[in-house]
Amino acid sequence: MSIRNEFLKKVKRSAARMDPYVWGGQGQKLRKMSLIDLSKMETSSDNLNKVASYVFNKVNCGVDMSKCKIFDCSGLPTYYLGVLGVLPYDTTAQGLYNLCKKEGCIIKMSEAKPGDLVFRGENDKNIVHVGTYIGDMKVVEAKGRKYGVVTTDFSDGGWGYCGDILKALHAE
Repeated sequence: MSIRNEFLKKVKRSAARMDPYVWGGQGQKLRKMSLIDLSKMETSSDNLNKVASYVFNKVNCGVDMSKCKIFDCSGLPTYYLGVLGVLPYDTTAQGLYNLCKKEGCIIKMSEAKPGDLVFRGENDKNIVHVGTYIGDMKVVEAKGRKYGVVTTDFSDGGWGYCGDILKALHAE
């Protein structure tokens, strides 16, 4: 299986599991995290409560959270690209965008293909969010504490930029 297809499989699995969003989350196993661990990662007690409510509500609805990992928006693609051995470091949404731009891999939104990253920001120097385009006008993103990792419609995301991260990493 190609790296692109393996990357897509992993990202889609994260959405199917309904992995929680936690600030600074980079694939840590939820079941190994205590509330104290999570409180050290989160930015406020209000945000920690949102994460706890998300997990509690999912469990209450019968969702098996035992295999979940935690992610923030950039932690999701960087974790799986790291697992696949093509991105040896952590970076932010801005860092992922900058890498694509440096390698000449920013592409038109209309040219997005499954496995490309999509970015949101005021401009290309203020990228604040990243998702993974999975095809059929869908994006997998670590959307926020109330939502976790979800599949959303491409047209609902306010995405303004697109980058072929695998080409930028010379991993096609």
